[in-house]
Amino acid sequence: MFILFDRRFIYGPFNFEVRKVFGYKLLAASEEYLEKVNIVQPTKALMNSSLYKSMPYSAVFTQDMERGHIVYFAENSARLVKQLP
Repeated sequence: MFILFDRRFIYGPFNFEVRKVFGYKLLAASEEYLEKVNIVQPTKALMNSSLYKSMPYSAVFTQDMERGHIVYFAENSARLVKQLP
């Protein structure tokens, strides 16, 4: 399940529900992305799955994720960071 969307469609003025459903569809296919194109969507469900753990170097990726931190690039990123614990 791979869908190519025009940038105007993703960022243009359209219904929030469409974006939400699109996001859920992407997250629902995380094992398929990992198997077919080696894209890791770092969700707890995927990273705890036997498929992920059987992939080469998955432990290294997991260790990097544990050491890393989130970097926000949005207009309101400073406000978001202030609200983090």
